[in-house]
Formats: sequence, C-alpha cells, structure tokens
Amino acid sequence: MGTRAISLTSKDFPIYGDALSLVDVSVLILNQQMELEYINDVAKVKLKIISIPIKRMNFFNFWERTKLSPILTNNGDMIPALLHIDHYSLHWEKIETLVDNKNYTFLLGKNGYPATTFFKELGLAIRKEIGYEPQGKSTVAEYIGEITNYFTSVIDKIPCYVYWKSSESEYLGCNILVAEYFGLKSTTDIIGKNDFDLFKDRDFAKDYQEQDRQVFSTGKPILQFPSDLKSNDGTVNKTLVSKVPIADLSGKIIGLVGITLDVTELTKAKEVAESANQAKTEFLANMRHDIRTSLSGIVGFSEILKEQLSDLRLKEYAQNLVTSAHALHGLMDEILESIIVSTGEIPLL
Repeated sequence: MGTRAISLTSKDFPIYGDALSLVDVSVLILNQQMELEYINDVAKVKLKIISIPIKRMNFFNFWERTKLSPILTNNGDMIPALLHIDHYSLHWEKIETLVDNKNYTFLLGKNGYPATTFFKELGLAIRKEIGYEPQGKSTVAEYIGEITNYFTSVIDKIPCYVYWKSSESEYLGCNILVAEYFGLKSTTDIIGKNDFDLFKDRDFAKDYQEQDRQVFSTGKPILQFPSDLKSNDGTVNKTLVSKVPIADLSGKIIGLVGITLDVTELTKAKEVAESANQAKTEFLANMRHDIRTSLSGIVGFSEILKEQLSDLRLKEYAQNLVTSAHALHGLMDEILESIIVSTGEIPLL
C-alpha cells in the first residue's frame, strides 16, 4: 500500500479522531516505532480499553491486552477479516500517511456486518449442512470448532480406515482407526506424512501412491480394489481400497479421500464356506453313487431271481422285491433332488 500525504499535524489528531467518532469510526494512530500516538473515543468504547493508558504503548502489547483477535501480523501487514466484538463487528483498514514529514499508520475500524445477524445466518447455514444449529457460540472459531467436531465424530464412527490426502499425496487427516493402525498418538499426527513415512515396505508405499496418481490424472475414483495391507510388524490383511477425488467449487482436484475396508475375516469365512460346500458336494456325490450302486445290485439280482424261479409264489415275492427296489430308487432320487434345490449343489454321478 502506498503512503498518503494528508494535511494534518500531530496536534490535529484529537480533532481528526472526534470527527471520525461522529460517524462511528474507530481510529488508532501509530508512529514509526509501532507505538500508539492516539486513539479516539469510539475505539476506546468498542475495544473496551477506556481504563488502559495507551500513550506510547507498543501496539502489539496493547492489542494483546485487549484479548481480541489480531488485526495486524508481526510484520505490520493487515489481516483481512472482520473483528467481532459482542453484538457488532469492525472492518479494519490500514493507511500509511505522512504527518509532519514523518511516517504514521492510521488504523480505521468501520462498522461491518452486524455480528448478531452474521452469527444468526452462520448458525442457519450450519443447520442446513449438518442438521442442527450450534448453541452458545459467539465467535467464528467456536462455530468452526463445532463443525469440525461434528464431522470428525462422524468419520471416527465409520468402521473402516478413512483418510484424506492433498494433491501431493500428503496426508491431511484420518480417523481413529488409521491412527491406531500406525501407532499414532492422535489423528493430527498423520498430517504432512506420506506413504513412505508410514510403511516400511517401500514397494507397497509406491503402489499406494501410484493409485493416488491414477486418481489425480484421470479424475476418476478407484473403487473396491483388492489389496494386501501390510503392517510394519509383518501382518498382512486382506482389504478393499477405494479412493475418490476431492474437487474445489471450481472443479479443480485438490486431493482425495480414501476408504480401506478390512475383509480379512470375511475372506476367511468365505474360504471356510467354500471348503464346507466342497465337502458337502463330495458327500452328496458319494452317497448318491454308493446308494445307486447298492440299489442297482438289488434290482439286477431281483430280476435274475424272478426269471429263474418256477414257483409262482416265490416268483411273486421276487417281483415285489424288484418293485420295492425301484420305489426306493425313486425315493432316493427325490430326496437328493430336494437337497439340490435347497443347497444349490448338484451331486456328481
């Protein structure tokens, strides 16, 4: 910002300050050493520093005593933000001026967005996003903290490994499960790390980052990609990895969110079930084969016996034996058929 020359002397500061008070504008005047030379009555009331002696006080020491959010950086640059104080807010402007051929800094605090209205609209906007309006909050930081806590709580309840990264594949956050898996003290400890920092197996870390590059280059998600998750103690878990790009409002990809689902137990259960189904199939096949073989023998020998007998009564007995064998054979087929329908297994002949 350039330096302005204005028609004032340091003796005119009170007149200038009173004039700004009439239009409800706060003014703080700093000398080259960043010491307070003057502050008008409106600023004293709004900043609640009526009882604080300020003449020649270092501005940063003075502002620290107000316990308000900073409006200048340590280098003296303006921080572009509304300063909220109770039921009102101030928008600050910094002007470099020449007074009596000396450099002065004028800080002008003009009424900005009414704080009560601002926080009411902020609360309503939050309600629209998360379903409820935070209560008892009086600063933007408190509202941000409430939103952060809400979404952090939601993410931590998800029974999967959840994490998100920047477009440079650096971790920006994770849920509790991820932090516990890597032995981190908190979820914030992962911020700034990459896969090579977290995994001892460099080939595995390289594969993970290759997935990231694929998402960033194509803009398309990777969904349920089978992967062996190798922990640093050598444990291998079966997982399904999904990575989805995150874009800003302009559509530019700025990172990704990853969800890794541990399916180790599910995989084991599937293997056990497949083994049980195979054993069942073999049992049904063997049972059908063995019973068929026995029944076929009974039917065959009954037919031979019936043909060779001359006694009519014995011949009738033999016929009954043949009929019973055929009936048992048909009953066995019906039983096995019902097993096939209920299990979906087809016994081998």
